[in-house]
Amino acid sequence: MNPNIEQDAKRTCCIAAKMSRQEYEEVNRYLKKTTCRTLSDYVRKVLLNHPVTVNYRNRSADEVLEELIRMKNELAALGSQFSRSVEKMRSMEQPAEIKAWILLNEQDKETIFGQMAEIKSRMHQLYEHVCQHTPDQGN
Repeated sequence: MNPNIEQDAKRTCCIAAKMSRQEYEEVNRYLKKTTCRTLSDYVRKVLLNHPVTVNYRNRSADEVLEELIRMKNELAALGSQFSRSVEKMRSMEQPAEIKAWILLNEQDKETIFGQMAEIKSRMHQLYEHVCQHTPDQGN
């Protein structure tokens, strides 16, 4: 049997506390920052002076992650665009057709290379940003 279920079954006493709406909202803000799943669990841990695990958000790391996700999505779109382009070229049979396709798609190639260079530059900027904001680990 799960020890948590067994322990919950033994809980028969109830404590009620009156608080203002502002106090209640403040308690819920604290609850949302923790790993506790319920208000009861959170209040029980606080009242019994048990450890409460608090989630800490690192805004700088969040911003880096958001930028990396944007770049991943851009690269995925570029990859799809490139795959469609290659599939179209492979479907062509005549050398003249392929030559015309290459000439027509030169601009697409330049656009893709430009976007890839921009992503590379943003990745380098992120790397520099992370290096500046990461404490030296003795390396």
